[in-house]
Amino acid sequence: MAAVVVVVSGMFRSYDLWVMSPPRFHCATLLFLVVLCVNPESTKIGGDIGVEEEVEEEVEEEEEEEEEEEVVEEEEVDQVEEDQEKEDQEVDQVEEDQEKEDQEVDQVEEDQEKEDQEVDQVEEDQEKEDQEVDQVEEDQEKEDQEENQEKEDQEENQVEEDQEKEDQEENQEEDQEEDQEENQEENQEEDQEENQEEDQEEDQEEDQEEDQEEDQEEDQEEDQEEDQEEDQEEDQEEDQEGEDKEGNWNY
Repeated sequence: MAAVVVVVSGMFRSYDLWVMSPPRFHCATLLFLVVLCVNPESTKIGGDIGVEEEVEEEVEEEEEEEEEEEVVEEEEVDQVEEDQEKEDQEVDQVEEDQEKEDQEVDQVEEDQEKEDQEVDQVEEDQEKEDQEVDQVEEDQEKEDQEENQEKEDQEENQVEEDQEKEDQEENQEEDQEEDQEENQEENQEEDQEENQEEDQEEDQEEDQEEDQEEDQEEDQEEDQEEDQEEDQEEDQEEDQEGEDKEGNWNY
């Protein structure tokens, strides 16, 4: 057990371990406590305990110094932030002043623009009035022109009506003459048609008579031919009978 204590005591330097890393420091502290429990009468360990306390005090002092430094740094940072904030506020104030100036300039420009718009509106109103006056004059001229045009149209229409009446009268006379001529032509055509019909009827009667005569002649010829054929057949039969009789006599 004593050998173990010596080895551990020789390897353990708490301040080195603390500088290297806190986990190693805590691990070595636990080993130290284990050794102390095994051999509490060891002077070596007691010496190590005193060293450990000094180291812990130094570490605490260093931590306090670090905390003070951190506090100082934080105060410096806060001061810097305050200064930066003041500068930002001053910049914001300058920007606000500039914005106000810009707004004033914009307001002046808007006022000027409004005045220009009013002037333009007045000019437009005047122009509209002039246009209305011109329009009224144009309308009056148009009305006068329309009245004159209507008068001219009426006169022309009257002339055209008179001309149409004359044309109608002439057309009526021409139509009457044409009707008379047509009636005469129709009468002539009717007379011609009647004459043609009479001639056709006479021709038909003549044709019928001729056809009847031809039919009678044909019937007579046919009867004569039939009679001749019958006589020939009778003669042939008589000759045949005579030959048959002569043959019988020969037998």
